[in-house]
Amino acid sequence: MTDLTLRTATVDDAQAIAQIHLNGWRTTYRGLVPDAYIESLDQNRRTARWKDMLTNGDEKVIVATKGETVIGFVSGGETRNTLTDNPGEIYAVYVDETYRGQGVGKQLCDKMMRWLEKSKLSPVVVWVAEGNPHRHFYEALGGELINIKRSYTIHESELPLVAYRLLPLG
Repeated sequence: MTDLTLRTATVDDAQAIAQIHLNGWRTTYRGLVPDAYIESLDQNRRTARWKDMLTNGDEKVIVATKGETVIGFVSGGETRNTLTDNPGEIYAVYVDETYRGQGVGKQLCDKMMRWLEKSKLSPVVVWVAEGNPHRHFYEALGGELINIKRSYTIHESELPLVAYRLLPLG
């Protein structure tokens, strides 16, 4: 995609990131998690959460912009669990529905992978809902499904997760 800019997110991006994040959950996870959870997702709470994360700097967040509009983001950092021996983790990748399938997610992941490699946090793991209809995205990036599973509890329901290992870009 032309006229796409990738940059480190700022607190001013929190509302746009939250909106993309919420829309992604509403379209991707409906049917995988209880509808009550999907319906409970709140823009103001999610924006506050992103503002806090961006202020504290606990993770690296990169946004993709088209003009001044944020159209996608990726977040990552040190792995958050001990189930794999991968030092780095991509926590989330979301692209506005209008721009999916145009290479935005790949460019975001490439930029994050380069940052993780530079930070000595490679290879990388990414946890994906087993029923996620976009799982093939990680396979297209060269992700290798590894034989480790876990689950995430949402509204007393278990969401099974699978892990992909992403190797250095080289």
